[in-house]
Amino acid sequence: MKWGGAVVAALLVAAWIGSAWRYVVWTSTTGDWVSVDAGRLVVGQFGPGSNPAKFRILRAGSTPGFTRPPGWHSGETLTSFSSNWWFSGTKLGSFRVRAAPLWVLVAPTVVLTGAAWRRDAIARRRAMAGCCAECGYDLRGLREGAVCPECGTGPARGGSERLHHPLDSARS
Repeated sequence: MKWGGAVVAALLVAAWIGSAWRYVVWTSTTGDWVSVDAGRLVVGQFGPGSNPAKFRILRAGSTPGFTRPPGWHSGETLTSFSSNWWFSGTKLGSFRVRAAPLWVLVAPTVVLTGAAWRRDAIARRRAMAGCCAECGYDLRGLREGAVCPECGTGPARGGSERLHHPLDSARS
């Protein structure tokens, strides 16, 4: 979870920041498309009975009557990054466009990944200090490899890495 989350979070942050300068769009054979543009994820769908060939790309500098072919495309972002901080949607006949800001995906991914890294660090610190990695119960008075009497968690893998308290030798 923590490494996968870190990779996903890094990719989302890179897409969010990079989309301030460039857009990336994938167009299907039916004309529907998904893009990352100006800090948002945009989905365009043609409804039943609509003709994608009649749709014209409304971008500055595009050729009149140009319809984007299926596949991946990229270009310079023409929309202001600062104006796309919330959800939006448009409907033109049976054609729909919905947009969601990328921060809505970035924020929970970063928070959950950070929580996973923190939980792992706490468990590792507890295990190295001779405590149960799950509940923090002091296991120093128990035999090596014993189950935690508080929560029932089995012995930590790598129990030999345990740090021993200076009083442990005095107690035996």
